[in-house]
Amino acid sequence: MLERITVVLETPDATGAARALWEHRLWGDAQAPREVDVDSRSARPSPDWIARFAGTGDTVAAYFDEDAEHRLVVRADGYVDAAFDFEGGPAEVVELLSELPFRVASFKTLHAQ
Repeated sequence: MLERITVVLETPDATGAARALWEHRLWGDAQAPREVDVDSRSARPSPDWIARFAGTGDTVAAYFDEDAEHRLVVRADGYVDAAFDFEGGPAEVVELLSELPFRVASFKTLHAQ
């Protein structure tokens, strides 16, 4: 079943966690994001955007659609914010996350509060 996953990871290695997510091709087969921003300033999207831009600002954000609903954001303060469509259930999500360096994961709720 295909569902949208929105997760924020607290991690000692935000760049490493973002790189691992990017390598899973969770945003499709595109070689580069649609848009990349470094501290809210536009940067040139490229396949190696994480290597080129991580550590160059407080926030490096990659967007994969026009409305920024599919994204991968790396923050210098140790957070990664990711939103992507995912095929699979809880066991597959656990398998994906178990490969990542993080301390705490917070998921967006599916239910209005």
